[in-house]
Amino acid sequence: MKLRILWTMGALWLLLSVGLAAQMAPLAPGHGPFTWTAYPTDEIGIADAPMATEITPAGGLYTGWGELDFYVGYPLRPVRQPERTLEDGDLPIVHYRFRDGQVRYQARLFSWALDPRHPDRQPVNYITIVAHNASARPRTSYFTLGFRYSGGMTGPGATGAHRFRRPVAPGKPGDYSQPGVKFDPHWTYGFRQLAGAGLALRSGQIVYSFPPAPRPRLSQPYGQARKLSVYPATPALEARYALHLAPGATERLNFKMPVEPIALADAAAVRRFTGLRTAAALKLARAWWRAQLRRGLQLELGEPKTLATFRASLMYLMLARDRVRQAAAPGRPGRNLYVQTVNKLQYHAFWLRDGSFMLRAYDLSGHPRRAAQCLAFFPRFQLADGNFLSQQGQHDGWGEALWAVGQHEQLTGDRGFAAAWWPRAARAVAWLERARAKDPLGLLPGGNPHDDEFVNTWAHITGDNFLALDGLHAAIALARGLGHAAHAVAWQRLYANYHQALFSRLRRDGASNGGYMPPGVDAAGGQDWGNLMGVYPHALLAPNDPLVTGTLRHALSHYGEGLITWGPYLHHYLTMNDTETWVRRGNQRAALRELYAILVHTSSTQAGWEVGPRPWTTRDFGGDLAPHGWFAADYIALLRNMLIEGEGRQLHLLSVLAPAWSHAGEKLAVRNAPTRFGTVTLRARFSASGMQLRLRTRFRQPPETIVLHLPWYVRASGATVDGRAVKIAGRTLQLPAGARAIAIRWQRRPATAAYSYRGAAAQFRAEWQRRYRAFRRQGMPKRIPARLK
Repeated sequence: MKLRILWTMGALWLLLSVGLAAQMAPLAPGHGPFTWTAYPTDEIGIADAPMATEITPAGGLYTGWGELDFYVGYPLRPVRQPERTLEDGDLPIVHYRFRDGQVRYQARLFSWALDPRHPDRQPVNYITIVAHNASARPRTSYFTLGFRYSGGMTGPGATGAHRFRRPVAPGKPGDYSQPGVKFDPHWTYGFRQLAGAGLALRSGQIVYSFPPAPRPRLSQPYGQARKLSVYPATPALEARYALHLAPGATERLNFKMPVEPIALADAAAVRRFTGLRTAAALKLARAWWRAQLRRGLQLELGEPKTLATFRASLMYLMLARDRVRQAAAPGRPGRNLYVQTVNKLQYHAFWLRDGSFMLRAYDLSGHPRRAAQCLAFFPRFQLADGNFLSQQGQHDGWGEALWAVGQHEQLTGDRGFAAAWWPRAARAVAWLERARAKDPLGLLPGGNPHDDEFVNTWAHITGDNFLALDGLHAAIALARGLGHAAHAVAWQRLYANYHQALFSRLRRDGASNGGYMPPGVDAAGGQDWGNLMGVYPHALLAPNDPLVTGTLRHALSHYGEGLITWGPYLHHYLTMNDTETWVRRGNQRAALRELYAILVHTSSTQAGWEVGPRPWTTRDFGGDLAPHGWFAADYIALLRNMLIEGEGRQLHLLSVLAPAWSHAGEKLAVRNAPTRFGTVTLRARFSASGMQLRLRTRFRQPPETIVLHLPWYVRASGATVDGRAVKIAGRTLQLPAGARAIAIRWQRRPATAAYSYRGAAAQFRAEWQRRYRAFRRQGMPKRIPARLK
């Protein structure tokens, strides 16, 4: 988490949150797909472009240069629809509906490049509005759009609510960046017709285009540009359409909005822009995104929301990446830098911590080229002494960088990549040895990160040391793989000594605090964060170790709405550290309860967020906009790890199998899954009497065993592997590495509806409505209940 940025972007929201805790927002009526947030934000754009477009809570389009909003009726009413969808559930093509009496509207919003020859530059937004008269009588409905600098503003110069801060020029690649302009009270506004299109102009630049027929009523006549005395939040350049619709009739309007306004003086760009056709751009956008998402790991599950969130998460990662062109310098040719940012909204920047998990998600989902391109950016953060640092005073980057490099090598087997990174890894481990030698506890240097753990004092950060051990473990594997045996042996001794120094202290202190591993090794207080990573992403402790149990118990005592809390606030993706731990502990029910709580708190466009409000209050994440890339990365890893994961010398299959995925007649498939052993494909068919499973593997190095996990809600009566009967031990089946066909006979027990997305969403909606009715009667209780019982 990057709360220091939140203070600059959303300080008002945080200051007001105490007061807002006394409020409770009603749920949407429920006519469309469930969305948790009361004020959803979305993002459309093109991959690797330097900017994108936010879809605001009202459904408008907000960029670095301005905001295009929609209104219906007469007098005007702002459109607002929180229940939005993605085309096919995973493409960055946003759909939503709204109404004006008996006239039903559909909106479709997407982006594509101004010049298809450069598909990652100059995005243009396409807006299609379809009005349909659903009544048996003629109807006239008014649809209006208007352009302004920003909505949601609370004062001059303020960043609008639920919007990102702009413009901001980065000091260097990876810094926060938002191309755009500051508000200028001297701008002129006007309309013009050109090449059969209506153009809305601000100081001689096209901010949107509109169809001249049916003829709209414009806020000022064509060709009469003038200065307007408006505030930044005041709509200007309004175009109102009176749509006269016969019974059952439909009217379609197509608009275009360049993310960066196009100067009329740029004749070539204007000609290209006015020549763009929505249907052609839509075809290209669909084809490009579908081609990307059809590569690599492919999943098939009998639960659409669970699967769509996996695929949309991958799309959101791609959408968040930048391609930055580095100019040539003496002795160095120009080159492309690929920078994995968190999103192109309020977190349009790079962090080693977020980046490492996002790049691993590319590797886990079968997109190693994207991961390798982004990993080439990491060396910019290695200091002369060998340390990796992306934020001063925060020592998590050392472990995260080496861990990400090691994961890429293990999942791809790319020895050339490993050899290229070897000198940097050796320098990094040398820095760690020197740093530990100077530290009185034999750990990473202490600090006060003012982020994540928020220990609010100088301390040795538990999670930073966990990550350092993860990175060191990855470096050892790198050394072994490259044949540097002496380094591997020496670093293994270093690992053992480091592990002992850290966990002896944590065990000593845990004896008096219930086994809890606090955020700071030698400091009281703080927020649970990296201290939740004792088992995942690398098993530093056995899953059932008392320290893991104690830390889970402490975290669970601070849950709300089924999610972990960070301070008093809900935290979306942080929850998945615990969920991954439940997977490794073999507690399938706990893992599924959290999976569905996580899914319930996504938007109807499968977007996750970071830190939100207090539980059972506003459902408003303020300036911490969705989608969030670290959420996307963690979700990809979680669902993949539930289905297939290589850990140590074992390959685990179906560690968590939800009842909704295994009903009679259902199919489940995991195709082309990268693992540390090679690529694996599994296909399962379920019947009332059991499961038929087929495996196809391309192992570089086979696992010692394959462990097939059985769900808790079945009673197995027998199994065969490649036609031979085998024994079931508890709830696992040990398979040889060459196993191909597995058949299991079982009887299925009833499983509660809570272990499905639909059941969890219905349960949450019912509980929210119950609490909301009580709130309407008596107000918010002084003590907000900690979690959904």
